[in-house]
Amino acid sequence: MHEHVINNQADINHILEEKLRSYAEFLAATLRLKDAFEAEDMGKVEQLTVQREDMIRFVNGLDYQVNQTYRDKGGGGKKQSVIADALNEILQRINAANKDCEKVATLKLNLAMGDLAAIHRQEKVMSGYASKPRGIPKFLDVRT
Repeated sequence: MHEHVINNQADINHILEEKLRSYAEFLAATLRLKDAFEAEDMGKVEQLTVQREDMIRFVNGLDYQVNQTYRDKGGGGKKQSVIADALNEILQRINAANKDCEKVATLKLNLAMGDLAAIHRQEKVMSGYASKPRGIPKFLDVRT
């Protein structure tokens, strides 16, 4: 029976270690995403957004495995506590990086919206001026 508990602890710890590696990859992707927003590299933004969504799905699967293992076999011992602390620390870093990323994205969006509004005003003015005139105003008519 003791052997069974050790194997169960190894199983849960292995899953938690995989989750920790995934968190580290997610943090790195988030930092690259912030850089891509700052550089206005929308192709890279899209690629990293998709990559992060894939990572989220993977971590959700790991969470399911963790929950199943807890329910079926029990916890992961002392090592689990160490891994849980590392997970919490990196999760805080992920949240901070994500907030920074959101700030940059919001700033860039507001700048783009301002640019679009200016372009719309310019288009409106230019299209009004460039449309066919209704005739030359009387004061410009040199024949009179």
